Amino acid sequence: MPNIDALVNRVMREKGATFGGHSHIQFFNVKTLSMLLEKAGFEIKEYDTVITELGTINNYLSFKDPYFAENADMLEFITPEAIYKNYLGSSLHMIGKLR
Repeated sequence: MPNIDALVNRVMREKGATFGGHSHIQFFNVKTLSMLLEKAGFEIKEYDTVITELGTINNYLSFKDPYFAENADMLEFITPEAIYKNYLGSSLHMIGKLR
């Protein structure tokens, strides 16, 4: 599921490809996706995020074209570990068990 809380969305806002209108019309975060599954009768067993868009974020913060420039040098404070730990990847995966 698309993660509205993804770091790329927070940084690039309306300039990000996420909001181009060609992919998804609904977005979730951990809280809203959990609520949706629980209302449908699922018990949440596990969830995580997919780490993507690091090059896009670094290009954007380095004042380069986010999507077409060669990847800028990685900024040290943006690490895959921090993105994964804080569920800031561009996609969420959630596993639930029907009650």
